[in-house]
Amino acid sequence: PAKDAAIAAFRESAEILLCTETGGEGRNVQFCNTLVNFDLHWNPQVIEQRIGRIHRIGQQRDVFVFNFAVRHTVEDRLLAILDEKIPVWLELAKPLRGRKAVSYHQDLVYFANRFGLVLEGTIEARPGVPATPRHVEELIARMKAEDVRLVIREVAYEMPLAETIAGRTGGRVATVATLTGGLPGAESYVAFIEANLRAVLAAVGDGEPR
Repeated sequence: PAKDAAIAAFRESAEILLCTETGGEGRNVQFCNTLVNFDLHWNPQVIEQRIGRIHRIGQQRDVFVFNFAVRHTVEDRLLAILDEKIPVWLELAKPLRGRKAVSYHQDLVYFANRFGLVLEGTIEARPGVPATPRHVEELIARMKAEDVRLVIREVAYEMPLAETIAGRTGGRVATVATLTGGLPGAESYVAFIEANLRAVLAAVGDGEPR
């Protein structure tokens, strides 16, 4: 396919990959560590999806993201809101720094890196492929060896398996959303991030796991 050929050329010889929104999904380019968003999307989740192409497990370098925005536009206002909220979120997330966790698969890498979580494995060995009994047993053994007591379950995935793994490792389950509206009250992007943070904090603190 043309997309595979473009990614291969970018990996082997080209210095810049210029792409439309189709470049923000479906392919990973951990060999690259710089992203320039010259058309800042109004939905921050789309931006995170783009960042997720390079900010993934296997990335060995610091990742740099540059966002272009025209002043006094919706995009400019969006960046201002995020500039205001990110320090608040980082302060709220302090208890998560260095905390080990497992998730269903790798779609939480950016969230984990932003807030200091250390992902030690995934319940699904491959995205969309149900975990085999062998994989689950190996994951549980690794969690016990590494003292991992937090299981992060994306709301679309089954709770019983997450609860079983948490129960056998002395851990707790945090249920998070991957899209706005995925949790009660998380109808905006800001509310979505804050709901996820509070769900994870509840699971590692004194509150009831969700």
